[in-house]
Amino acid sequence: MKCTYKIGENEFEGYLKGKMWRGKMSSANGDTAEVIVKDNCVWSWNSADKLKQGAKICYEEKDQTGETKDAWEESGVDSPDIKYSCLPAAISDDKFEPPADINFIDLNKFNPAQFNTNQ
Repeated sequence: MKCTYKIGENEFEGYLKGKMWRGKMSSANGDTAEVIVKDNCVWSWNSADKLKQGAKICYEEKDQTGETKDAWEESGVDSPDIKYSCLPAAISDDKFEPPADINFIDLNKFNPAQFNTNQ
């Protein structure tokens, strides 16, 4: 499935296949931020990063029982009037592969103590 929507000057595009998701946000100034979610991991990066770096973090899948909330309610943002356009699409699994030219920092291995300047 491919979905698109717009909030203000920002345009959003998302792809969903099974348990995989890829999203892209394009701002009015031409920057794009992208995210891939698959295999209990999230990769994110921004086109404006000249160093070609991004972040990766993995998580344990939890039981999602209990009360569900609207995504806008969960975010604490007032729900804008959004018009989604979602259509079935034939999407290759390649769409959900993190780009090879981006150096992803593994946040699960990140040690903030190495940046402690109070020593």
